[in-house]
Amino acid sequence: MGIQESGAYLTMHTHVAMLLRQVRPDADPTVLAHLLLAPFMPSLFEHLTAGRGLTQDQI
Repeated sequence: MGIQESGAYLTMHTHVAMLLRQVRPDADPTVLAHLLLAPFMPSLFEHLTAGRGLTQDQI
């Protein structure tokens, strides 16, 4: 199980995404939450591209 699937990460991600939804409803809160949490997890870029199929342009 990668850190992106851990309970702690999912809790933080859900909370950050919820806050982003409130302040930026026009943005993609799921991706933005990952990017805001990225400095705390170097493997996130690989997870988003290889695991989630996002392109570099989407990120």
